[in-house]
Amino acid sequence: MRSESTAQARAGYSAAPAASRTTIKETAVDASPARPSARTRAAPLAAAALAAALFIGMDATVKTLTGRFDAVQLTFLRFASGSLYALVLWGWFRTPMPPRASWPLHALRSVLLLAALVAWFHSLKLLPLVQAVAVGYTAPIFISLLAMLVLGERPGRWIWAALLLGMLGWDRYDKEVEILTDYFPSSGTGQLNAIFPLP
Repeated sequence: MRSESTAQARAGYSAAPAASRTTIKETAVDASPARPSARTRAAPLAAAALAAALFIGMDATVKTLTGRFDAVQLTFLRFASGSLYALVLWGWFRTPMPPRASWPLHALRSVLLLAALVAWFHSLKLLPLVQAVAVGYTAPIFISLLAMLVLGERPGRWIWAALLLGMLGWDRYDKEVEILTDYFPSSGTGQLNAIFPLP
């Protein structure tokens, strides 16, 4: 028995590690992620719907102010008020500054956001709110195109089909539709969020 134990020790293993390996394997099986509840899955959808409603509320507010202020003034007020909240949140959480290497990208993003907001507020001054918001929902088309050009992504055939339908429009869809949020006319746009599955 002693010689057998000595041989096992020289070989670099013993009975205890075997039991340890079995325990680790059983623990890994038991630690499988639990399936999220319906409430957990609904929370992100509710947050997205709330964010969409708040954005539309901001657009409606800007629309009422376009008679007194131009697009540049409204953009300045938007960024000035947003900076106050941003400074308060930064002082509370004390998040670190981004690394210096990423500053050029942040500067490019700021310039693009500034140009986008000036153009958007100017469109709200000239167009009806419903029409401006409808044009704004073409953003996924441009996102997909930029993802191909900038990120090198290659969309599948169903994404191409969805982009084509989004650009051309289609009034003959007769399949089932999954409505995510109820119709809310209070924003003045009469919009709802829904998923149209492709066959």
